Amino acid sequence: MDASDYLRRVKMSMVNAVPSTNNIWLRASVRVEGPQGGVHIGDYGHVEFEDDTYSGPGHIGVYTYRKADLRGLRVSCISSIGASLWDTAPGQATNWKHPLPTADRVWQQPIELSRFDDGELLLQVNIQKVMTASDDAVALRHLMNSTDSGHTQTRTVMA
Repeated sequence: MDASDYLRRVKMSMVNAVPSTNNIWLRASVRVEGPQGGVHIGDYGHVEFEDDTYSGPGHIGVYTYRKADLRGLRVSCISSIGASLWDTAPGQATNWKHPLPTADRVWQQPIELSRFDDGELLLQVNIQKVMTASDDAVALRHLMNSTDSGHTQTRTVMA
């Protein structure tokens, strides 16, 4: 995350020689030194990278797919840069919203968004039916339209 408060992926790469077997734990280490870095996963997975997009202080993140878990995470920093350059109060700008705000914390899955010549927006979205259900919960399909760029909308539950 840089000064714009947006999270950006600098580089994504598949790490070869990492087993995809479920229910095993692999030791992983990440090293970042200026624009260069490397990732080691398990005994054989290794990738090196170099990117000078963000040359100043910032934040490092971890991105995983599906049901990958982390445990025992430790971060160490050895730096010759003074601590005064580090912003201790970063904040990511809110640049998104739920298509259909609800009181319950349910997932919402946008399917298709179309804008017509007259400016009307039409959005098809799946919304979790039962709050206590897991990721594979039943969803209700909704069709929403807006004539003011999404600030207000009407919705129809599709059967």
